Amino acid sequence: MRESVAVIVGGLAAALGIALSAQSTSIWVSRDHPAIQYSTRPVRDEVVTLNERIEKGEVQLDF
Repeated sequence: MRESVAVIVGGLAAALGIALSAQSTSIWVSRDHPAIQYSTRPVRDEVVTLNERIEKGEVQLDF
């Protein structure tokens, strides 16, 4: 029983390896892909806006 389970698991692992190696396109996208632009796109979010307002003195955080 254990031997047959090991054979089935081994076969599935081999089939998965073959299927993944047969992919023609990468599933990983570069962080500088035009849709992401991680290194080149200017940062504009709530944290940046709050930091700018703190630096201008418009907002003060209470601790």
